[in-house]
Amino acid sequence: MHSKWHVSSLLKNKPLIVLAHSARTIAQAGAQAGYKVIAIDAFSDLETQAACLTTCRVPLNEWRFDLSVLSQVLDQLYKRYPQAEVVFGAGIEYAITYFDDYPRWSLCGFSASSIRLLRDPRQFFLKLDELAIPYPEVCFQSKDLPMLKDATWLLKSARGSGGCQIRFATNKDMLAQSLVVPSSSPNAGQYLQRYIEGDAISVLVLAQSDQLNILGFNQQQHQAGSVDFPFIYLGLEANIPLLKEQTDQVAGYLRKLFHEFELTGLFSLDMMLTNDGLKVLELNPRIPASFEHYQQLLPKFNLLEAHLQACRGLTVACLPKAIGRVANRILFAPFISTLATNMEWPEWAADRPIPGTVFQPGEPICSITAKDDSDSSNEQSQTLAALLESRAHVILQQLNHIN
Repeated sequence: MHSKWHVSSLLKNKPLIVLAHSARTIAQAGAQAGYKVIAIDAFSDLETQAACLTTCRVPLNEWRFDLSVLSQVLDQLYKRYPQAEVVFGAGIEYAITYFDDYPRWSLCGFSASSIRLLRDPRQFFLKLDELAIPYPEVCFQSKDLPMLKDATWLLKSARGSGGCQIRFATNKDMLAQSLVVPSSSPNAGQYLQRYIEGDAISVLVLAQSDQLNILGFNQQQHQAGSVDFPFIYLGLEANIPLLKEQTDQVAGYLRKLFHEFELTGLFSLDMMLTNDGLKVLELNPRIPASFEHYQQLLPKFNLLEAHLQACRGLTVACLPKAIGRVANRILFAPFISTLATNMEWPEWAADRPIPGTVFQPGEPICSITAKDDSDSSNEQSQTLAALLESRAHVILQQLNHIN
């Protein structure tokens, strides 16, 4: 019988394909663990290129991969690397069906069928009802909408990520006879959900064959974008404290979900923290954005290796506890600008674009990070927010000066 380390060393001879809107953090962790990484993402930034054997850039169209280009890239990689492991980050919600065409690749994480089930809103919320897990009210047909005039509704899609799949429902949406469309349609997976006030909370979890490990809780930040994208993901603060009754409530949700679905490896559960407790929004069946934060808080522990070991059915022992907090922010261009070759990047800036990149207003420039290694306290959030604001000013001032 092979030891887990021998199995790991054998598998590192295979390429590790990372597919995500931004593959940088997963690719870097893969390279640090000794894998030959191939990244498919929308940016192919400098750090991703440095971490990878090769990178494949697939453009985004309204915050989604251009599926025709993605299909071509996957076909080419499958011909060149028919034996490979595949890891998913954000951006695979609407592309998972493509992997039925590549049976020799090993999907490291949730199975394609599990992802489809979790991203089918009818099935997912039906399961939440059966498990007695609370969530904001949802509706799939306008004729079923209760109290139309007394509530605000969101139009959401289960096949998106990063807030790009959420907007306020219009009268046209309300009057639609049905939101049920063919699975091949770009609008497949749409549903209406009641808008509720509260804090957007997520939890990062590692699922193993016989146990769940909660790595920490996070508070997400969103910025008011355009009318079409009013909830664009801005960043998050990781490892925030919650009350014991709140953490116990989430642990109860996770135990129920663990027994109902094939939860494997790293994933996150998104919730709204309200006066009535925590209400579930969605389960992200792939490596989430908070992966980067906890990798920074646990620099001597490779979270990607833990994810891969769990997906192979091996036990990950002695999972360390994260101490301190990390917050990040995606910096969006406020004006048309071109990145100069002499741009000076500070160490707290990541996702650094290639010189010559042209940014349109509202497009992401880079991400910035602030870290506090002390024990969690109420003052940390304000300190990290102020530090992120000052660091954003540094980047924008330099970009403005160059242009």
